[in-house]
This record gives sequence, structure tokens and C-alpha cells, in this order.
Amino acid sequence: MVFFGPSFSGKSTLIRIFVHAAAASPEQDAIVLTPAAASAAIVSGESVPYLIRVDDPGVGPPGKFVICDSDGRTAEELLARPDVFDRRASGGALATAVRAADALVLVVAADASPQAVGQTFESFRQFLGGLERGRTFGRVVGGLPVFLTLTKCDELHSSGDAPTDWLARVDVRKDEIRKRFVVDFGDELVTEAEPDEEPTDDPFLPFGSIDLHVAATATRVPDGPAFAAHSDPGGTFGVADLVRDSLTAGRAYRDRATGAARRLKWTVRGAGAVLATMLIGLTGLVAASGFAGDPLADRVRAYEASEPPPAVRLSDAQYARFRHELQAVRVNPRFDALPTDLKDFVTTRLSEFDAYKEYRGRFRPPRLGPAEVRSTEQADRLAADLTTALAPPPEYAEAWAETDAVRLWWKWQADLVLVREAAGRLQDWYSGLIRRANQLLLTDKPPDPAWRAEVGGLFKSAVAPPFAPTAEIEQSLAVPIVRGRKLTYAPAFAADRVVRSATDWADARDRLTHLRDLADALGLIAGPGAPFAVLELPEPTPDGNGSRELAAARLAALRVAFPPPAYPGDDYPEWVTDAFPDPVRKLLDTRLAGTFDVGARHARVVVAQLLNGAEDRTRAADQIARDDGLKAWSRLLGLLRKWTAPPATPVVDPVRELVEFLKRDRFDLDLRSVVVTLPDDLLEQRPEPRGSFVVTHTPAGGAPREYKFRVEGDGRREHAATAFTFVPDGPSAAIPYRSGDGLTAALGLRAGGREYRLVWSGGRSAVYQFDRLWAPPKVEKVGPLPVPEPAPGVRLVVPPPGTLPAIPALLPDSAASGR
Repeated sequence: MVFFGPSFSGKSTLIRIFVHAAAASPEQDAIVLTPAAASAAIVSGESVPYLIRVDDPGVGPPGKFVICDSDGRTAEELLARPDVFDRRASGGALATAVRAADALVLVVAADASPQAVGQTFESFRQFLGGLERGRTFGRVVGGLPVFLTLTKCDELHSSGDAPTDWLARVDVRKDEIRKRFVVDFGDELVTEAEPDEEPTDDPFLPFGSIDLHVAATATRVPDGPAFAAHSDPGGTFGVADLVRDSLTAGRAYRDRATGAARRLKWTVRGAGAVLATMLIGLTGLVAASGFAGDPLADRVRAYEASEPPPAVRLSDAQYARFRHELQAVRVNPRFDALPTDLKDFVTTRLSEFDAYKEYRGRFRPPRLGPAEVRSTEQADRLAADLTTALAPPPEYAEAWAETDAVRLWWKWQADLVLVREAAGRLQDWYSGLIRRANQLLLTDKPPDPAWRAEVGGLFKSAVAPPFAPTAEIEQSLAVPIVRGRKLTYAPAFAADRVVRSATDWADARDRLTHLRDLADALGLIAGPGAPFAVLELPEPTPDGNGSRELAAARLAALRVAFPPPAYPGDDYPEWVTDAFPDPVRKLLDTRLAGTFDVGARHARVVVAQLLNGAEDRTRAADQIARDDGLKAWSRLLGLLRKWTAPPATPVVDPVRELVEFLKRDRFDLDLRSVVVTLPDDLLEQRPEPRGSFVVTHTPAGGAPREYKFRVEGDGRREHAATAFTFVPDGPSAAIPYRSGDGLTAALGLRAGGREYRLVWSGGRSAVYQFDRLWAPPKVEKVGPLPVPEPAPGVRLVVPPPGTLPAIPALLPDSAASGR
């Protein structure tokens, strides 16, 4: 066999995988023949021969084959002068090897440009034309197998293609090639390799004729489990079919050529005997009362007597041969003179061939088979078709019972059940994983080493599904026909319901992974073997030693401990606690808030060092913005804020917030409304507002001024509390506050016939006393010598569009107090 084609057509790669697929065992290496060991027609340089041993029942008895790889440049030169076959000149070693070949494989790249494909086809046309004329002149045995082979068919795949789309595009390209050569060569082509092609009427092969086959190959199938069902055992596409078809055709051609030579040898020797026999026969015919039976009738009777069962004569390998024989009788001019029973036999059999061809075609793409169905609707449709459109014709059902097409029909019915069962097992397996993951996500106690071990066990069990996608389903049968390959589990993995379950499991697995990693980083899972808690920060030392460098060190450690690809971005959006369910989310929020507070204390130490002795706060603020240590703290504290922030809430850079705050001297309090929430259990009985909510602003060196707010409505119930809204009792409640001003607030209460008062008079800052409205108030009984007590659960909020400035988290206590 000679592989022939221009440079860059993928020929050498095709030979490599062809030899590997054809070899008797995966361990067998092809033997590169030396010129002395090869045929005299093969010379190293222009053609490299490989000797392989093939032991494949589909090819025939075990035997040895010589596969020749032609040099691309030499092949192009030979394509440029096809008349070398007409002149019977030597034309070089490659031309000699082509003349001696039992099969040719002409290679063209499927992804070549239309211009390049046109040039290649024209070269092949001239080459085959010259080869056919030379072989005809030399009375060479007809029917030389020529496999016009498309390579790189995976390049015909487009994004979003289903397997049927890609296969249909490959079939279109094959049909284009076949039709082009049929137009160019016409009757010199024998195109009966497959039952879906129209056979010629002549049962004999003309001298030098060409038996054209069109094949499609690729070194790989497109990515995805849906495409894996169409791959060869080695992951290639179409190579296994090319191996079987080309080696079988080459061996048959060699046997035919050998038999023809042997018959020719004895023709001359037996010429006299044949002539004598003819004379004797003629004498017997004259002496007899009449002539013997009609030769055409005898031919039909002989065929009828020796006709094999439908499973043999309708097989892909024998279909063309037996139909040729009958078709030759049908077009014979003496056909109408045959007895009625013989004419009916021939006509009935030809009708059977046509019916089988049509039935065989029902199983071809774009019809989906069990390996391609994805949705329940597609599976139901195929199941219905298998009982109707794909069922064998009733008139042939019994006769065709053992044919490949009917065996494929039975196989598809069984395979569809197997795919559905396998998909159900996979879906149940994924559901079990998801259920275990959700149980771990919904833990009602803090994650501990035992919880972490359960997570690890779950992930380990998820690595091994019940079966591998590439594993063959043991109960699936193989039928030696297109789309009859033994089924693998790949279609089950590609089923829509399984893909959805796999996606749901991937989501649950990722959430559980992120929860485990965040718990590790926060130090929630302590114990032997626990990873380093990157986000568990130590308290600042009294002298602030190490506070400046701590944030940068922890950010670097964070990226090392939790790197890509699990965490592509360095802002870790996977750790936003809103993605986790309660109660673990509340635990994470509390732990992250604690880490933020410790980090903020470290950052305040650094800020205090920069502000110490600074006379100009604006210049000090600029220095804070440029400090590398604070940039790292800004990054780390910003991440902690982001992970706990409600969805769609903008996260403020804590350092930028501080810098902008330090550059301001005036802070306008826009109290358009104030909402105070009172818990039911604040006092002995449910409290209610009494009188106005009063804010007292005392400018530095000036007289105090009161701003009164009246309650609006009866309050809004919120669980075990009531939220009361207060609005200004005057035209405006905009308070022009400057650093150093005084600010307090008070609200009268009544509960159980007694009078009380809430007072907002304590906060973190003496310079920015509006901070008192953010701090928890005190509650005291109205009367002489009131005793203030904590008022847990009381909240004061200024809803938008009002504004209430807050002291930045990084403002040192010394700056807040004015020191």
C-alpha cells in the first residue's frame, strides 16, 4: 500500500497512527525495511516502507503488509507529470512503487483552502487519469482500490457544534470529493464499496479500472464526551475504518491479481484442449435433438442454487458483489426471454437489495443513535422510532433477522436502555454527593477537624464515579457496521440530566471548598495538621513593632496558601459570606469582623506614628496615603470588608476614607429623618417614645442649640422590636458641625407608667462628637440622681438621603480625642 499526497497534507501523521492501529499488538513496532529487504520497486529516499503484521478478524487471516510513505516533494513532482504512466517510463522509485501497489491512499487536508483543494484535486485527477490509461494499456487487473482520504477532519468542527452537526459537515465534504471524481472518471470508476452508493451495471471490472473509496480521518475528535462516542479505541477518528477497509481491499486485489496471472499462465497451455473440447461439444450439440439450456438461465439457476443467506449477501463487504451479479442479468438483452420464475427471482432479489439499502440508510446521521441522545425528549423519540420508522419492513423481518442492519436495530434498542440506566446511576451518584455537601454546608456548629475530615472524605469519593466515560458497557454488543461500535459510558455522562447534576455538584463542591478554605484561613479549624491560619492576626504590641509589615506578609501568605487556579483573582470573591447559608454565615461574619478590628488596631498604630507631632494634618494625610505599610493594610482590610458587605454595597477603602476625613474641618449632618429602634425587652414593659427626639449642638465657644424631631406614625414592628421614625419639628435639621463642637441627643420613653430617657452622650471621640449618634445610648429613669445603664439593642439610623458622618476605622484614639 502506498500513501501518496502533497506536503503538509497530514500524510506522515496519518501513516503513523495507521500503522499503530493496524499492528497486531500495541507493543509491536513497525519494521522499516531496507532497500534489500523491500521490493525492488521501493528505494529509500522517495519512499519509506514499513512492514507490519496484522491480526484482525475484520481484515482476514493474519498476514504481513508493506505500508509505504512517499516523500512529499517527490509526490508533488509525480503529480506534475502523470504522463510517466502513459510512456511506460520508469519515472523513479515512487512511480514504480505506485505501479506495483495493491492499494493507494491519496491524502488531502480537509481544512485546506478552496484554492489549494482545487489544485490538489486537479493534480489527483491527472495523476489517476494517467495511471488508469497506463494500467489499461498494460492489461492490468481492474479495480485497483484507491482511498481518497480526508485528514484533519477535526478542523471542520465549529464552536457550538453537536456531534451530528460535525459529522454532517464531514459527510458533505466526502460527497463533494466523490462526486467530483465520478464526473471526471465516469465508468472507469468502480464505486461499490458501500451499499448506499449506486452500483454500476457491469459485473466485470475493466482492465486498469479504479475502485474509488472516500474516507475521512482525524488524529483526534473534538473535545467533549459527546464526541468521544465517535472516536476509535485510540482516540482517533475514522482510522480504524480506513485500516479495515483498505487492508481488506488491498488483500482482495492482490488475490485477484495473483489469480488472474495464474489463469493467464494456463490459458495458452489449455488453448488446444479448450478448442478440442469445443469441437467435441459442437459435435454433440449437432448430434443431439436440440441445444442445451439458455446460458443466462443457467447462470441464474446457478446463482440461485449457491446464493448465501441474507446476512451474507446483504453485508457491507458482499453487497456490491451480489447485486452486481443480479444487475448484470437484469440488463442483459436476453433477460425478457427468461422463464417467468427466474425473472421474478431476479426482480425480487434486486428489490430486496434496494429495500435493504433504504433500510440501512435510516440509521445514518443526522438521525440520533443511543450514543448521541442527550435529552429525555430525544431518548423518547428514538424509542418511538425504534418501534416504527426503524423497525425492519414486515415483509423482510424474518429473512433479515441475522443481517447487520437488523442486528444494529436490536443493538440500538438494548443500548438505549443501557444509556438510560447508566445516566440514572450517574444522576443518583451526583445527587448523593450534593446531599452530603449540603449537609456539611448547613452545619449547625463551628467547623472543626472532624468536619474537615468529612469534607476531605467527600472530595475523595467524588474523584471516582461508578464508571469511566471511556469504559465500554459490558452488556453492549458490537455489530460490524457503521454506528455499530460497542457502546461506552460517554453518552451517559453527556446526558442533559447528568450534565445538570454534574453542574449542581460542581457548584456545591466549590462552595464547600471555599467554606473549608475560609475556615482554615480564619483559624476556625484548629488542631494537629491544621493549615496556617493566614487571617488570624495577633494583637498589636505596645510599641507597635511589626504592625507596619504584618499586612503585606499576610497578603503574600494568603496567595501562597490559596493560589490559582482554584482562586483566579487575588480578591477572593468566592469568600463573600453571603454565598454561605446560616448558621455558618453568621459565624464567619463574626470572625471576619473580629479580624478586621484587630487589623484596624495595627493600622491605627502606624497612622499614629505618622500623625505624631504633625502640625499640618493635610500634609500628614498625604503622607498616610503614600505609606507602603498602610497600602497593604488598605488592601487586607478592604478584602475583609468586602467579604462581609451585603450584596451590591460599595466597599470603601479604609485608608482613603481616613485621608479624606483628615482633610476636612466641617461635617454637615443632614438629619432629614431619624429612625430609632426600641427592643421590647429594653425595660420591664414595651417602651414607647414620649415627647421629642432632641439633638443638642454646642459650637466651640458658642451657645448650645436644640434640634427637635417629632415621632411620625405608630412605629413599625420588626420582630421583637418597634422602629419609630422622627422628622424635624422645624423647617430644617441640617447641623453645621466643626471639629471640637459638642453634640448630644436624648429621647423620652414611657414604660409601665414610668418615665425614662435615652441619652447619646458617649463615644470614641471628643473632637468628632457626632460619633456619639453611632454609639449605643444609655437609659436612665427620670428623677433625681438618675443612674445611666446600658441600653442593649437600641439602634439609631439616619436613612438616605440624609447623612450622618462616621469616624474612620483607622483614626487613632489619640487623634479622635484631640491629643
